[in-house]
Amino acid sequence: EGTAGTVTAVTDYAAALSAFTGGNMTALVKLLLENGARVVYCCPVSGSNYEAAFTALMGVADVKYMLCDSHDATVHGKLKSAIEGAGESGKYRIGIVESGDTTRASLVSDAGALNSERMLLVSHHETDGVAGSVAAAVCGAMAAEEDPAVPLNGAALQGLSAIGANF
Repeated sequence: EGTAGTVTAVTDYAAALSAFTGGNMTALVKLLLENGARVVYCCPVSGSNYEAAFTALMGVADVKYMLCDSHDATVHGKLKSAIEGAGESGKYRIGIVESGDTTRASLVSDAGALNSERMLLVSHHETDGVAGSVAAAVCGAMAAEEDPAVPLNGAALQGLSAIGANF
């Protein structure tokens, strides 16, 4: 799925297929584009070295939102650290992560660990999709909106199938 640590910009699904030959990255790019993102900057991860990918993406000035395909709270914390450490160049960047657990106690714990106005925790996950699919759909919808004051509640998220049960 592409070269680890190398940022690639894609603007359509065919480019994603060509660059990443399927897998999680391609599925997430498809959801981002279906929900309104115009350009998606992708950075494949080698093993569990998300920090290298986050660092590479922090170097791209046009990135407004960052997400990953991990449900691991430790990875979420690394994304938060990258975003909060960005300084002036990334002061408006937002991280969007997806919890792998939908129990109230786990969500409260995950939210407490993030506790940042620059991080968004999505509480439900697609039961038959790839990790990060709901976060990608939400991220695409956010990227499509020009006015950050417009609420997302009620937004129709495209490309998702079986969302996990309510809690």
